[in-house]
Amino acid sequence: MNKKKIYLAGFDVFYPDAIAVLKTKKDLCERYGFNGLTPLDNEVDFSLPKEEIRDIIYKANVKLMHEADIFCINLNAFRHGEPDSGTVFEIGYGKALGKDLYIYVDSNESMLEKTQQHDKDCKCIEGVWLDKNGLMIEDFDGMFNLMITQSSTIINGNLEMLLKHLQ
Repeated sequence: MNKKKIYLAGFDVFYPDAIAVLKTKKDLCERYGFNGLTPLDNEVDFSLPKEEIRDIIYKANVKLMHEADIFCINLNAFRHGEPDSGTVFEIGYGKALGKDLYIYVDSNESMLEKTQQHDKDCKCIEGVWLDKNGLMIEDFDGMFNLMITQSSTIINGNLEMLLKHLQ
């Protein structure tokens, strides 16, 4: 029987020890009966011009996303409390492909609560929350923008908890 393939999306590729981090996650997938696919599975010649490198990485990651049956997405805070924008792209791409999307996150705070933590100038005017720039803060009790929250299953915890959920 073929193992289901899981695309491991997230900002893990930016860790200084990303290869080791992702190997640990792939090994965890294997332990739970899945085949983990990661963006670092691709070989890239970093001596090439940066434009070529970007194109190679993009095309190789898109190929992996097409091969995957399931997306397991690390959507923990990346920079400034927000998810990694590349990971957010992968969520949209996976949804467009009709893949099952599962997000794991170690926080259960709403979008409003997270914004308030990173923006001390938030204020509520006539029942509407605004950030320091006067822009409305989404306040639907979701952990992320509603387009992410509504398109995915969110597991409060880590990858292993998500894999247990998938079994």
